[in-house]
Amino acid sequence: MPFFVKVIAGVLAAVVISVAAIGLAASWLIDPNDYRDDIARQVESSTGRSFDIDGDLSLSVFPWIAVEVNQSRLSDDPAFSQQSMAEIRKLSIRLKLLPLLKREIQVGRIVVDGLSLKLAVNEEGASNWESLLGEQTAEDEEAATAQEPATNSGELPVTSVRIEGLTISDATVSYQDRQTDSEYRLQGFNLESGEVTLDKPFSLNGDAKVYVSDPESVLDLNWQGEIAMDLEQSRYQLDGFELNAMLTTEELDKPVSIQLDTDLQLDLEQESLVLSALTLRSDSLLLEGNASAGRWSGDGEVKAKLNVPTWDAKSWLRDLGVELPDMSDPDALSAVAMQMNVSGSLQQLAVSPLVIDLDDSRIDGSASVDLRQEVPAIEFSASINEVNLDRYMAAADDEDEATDDKDDQEAGASADINSTEVDLSALNSVNAKADVSIGRLQANRVVTEDVELKLRLNDGTLRLAPLSLNLYSGTLRMEATVADSPGGANIQFSNRLTALQLGPLTEALMEKPTLSGLGNVSFDL
Repeated sequence: MPFFVKVIAGVLAAVVISVAAIGLAASWLIDPNDYRDDIARQVESSTGRSFDIDGDLSLSVFPWIAVEVNQSRLSDDPAFSQQSMAEIRKLSIRLKLLPLLKREIQVGRIVVDGLSLKLAVNEEGASNWESLLGEQTAEDEEAATAQEPATNSGELPVTSVRIEGLTISDATVSYQDRQTDSEYRLQGFNLESGEVTLDKPFSLNGDAKVYVSDPESVLDLNWQGEIAMDLEQSRYQLDGFELNAMLTTEELDKPVSIQLDTDLQLDLEQESLVLSALTLRSDSLLLEGNASAGRWSGDGEVKAKLNVPTWDAKSWLRDLGVELPDMSDPDALSAVAMQMNVSGSLQQLAVSPLVIDLDDSRIDGSASVDLRQEVPAIEFSASINEVNLDRYMAAADDEDEATDDKDDQEAGASADINSTEVDLSALNSVNAKADVSIGRLQANRVVTEDVELKLRLNDGTLRLAPLSLNLYSGTLRMEATVADSPGGANIQFSNRLTALQLGPLTEALMEKPTLSGLGNVSFDL
């Protein structure tokens, strides 16, 4: 072996032995608990909050730089409470020393146990964590930029990273919004990962409970998947992600089970998020498809293709404890399906096509929402082959119908139309356009055909322009205008009904013909 190689090897050996000796001496001679008060003062100086360490501190240097902190807490902003904002039962981190000489990071299992974090927003919208962040001026940002070391774009400062794993156990995060008087709490959060490296995927699994104050609800969660990371390109991929949830809420008599399965690809540089092989299942209800989002630094871009195969909506709702009235047709709502394509941005979203199958009815339509203007604009169009509303009406006996009629008459007799105030201010909150056509419509045993409905809402004025249909050999054309004017509600209504066959109409309404002949009705209101 050449002489200079021996010299270099000897020097390196001396360095390693020296570092080991210093590490062992430090671990024997230095008790980190002696510096507990100094650490607390440094934290209080930088955050303005008191910091207490009630448990033991442990430190070792060789062969691992290991730190363990027990029973620590950081106080809350005094304007919010006198309690602690953050607490931790145990934090343990180990970093292997010698691999750092080769620009390799080898970390033992990181353990975070009993983390408790309380976040709050007061009535003025200020948060209890704002004072921790501080205010950064433009001069501070320029100084920070100037101090950043010049590095080659895309070059990592280390050659490899390996973490034995991450364990988070029994963590709690609460969030209280005093503006809306609402509270959310993530409790019993547990997360376990496999070995983390930059060159191969690693596993993730965990569970938690989410509590919501209004409506009072509990969401039990557990998940698993495999994640791959490319830190240099800011790309992340989550494969085989499975999320199981059980929702219990006061709004429903029974819990709702939900299962989400998908593959996720996230590219932060290209601002792209893709959800592929997406399935969302709740008992017999299944939603499948794919979705993507991007360009979130601007207006955003959203795309989705979703499909709901035929399912028995009536049985599904009743299994949830939703009380449905007894319908005239016991098979109503037993065959429901949907298909839709969604595209656009966060400011302008369109659904086209939108296809809904409801028993024997098929709806082919489209919809859009435009939020770019001061007043949002909504458009909707639909073509429906046939609708039988009688199938979905609650079955009622003659006694119930007579009681309802009597109640309606008494209510009408006691009402004073001159004292009724009509508030139409909501018409100014949106502009809308709707076009609906129905081939055949049945309601209360009356059958109409070729129904055309056109609605326009602009600048606080709603126009029915027009409603037209064919009714027992006759035609009906109806127009109406409802406007929110300075002097109050302004309503105009006109109706033209021509050549109506009275015999079939009265037979449908009363189940026997009571009149015959042609009817013509015309009026303006």
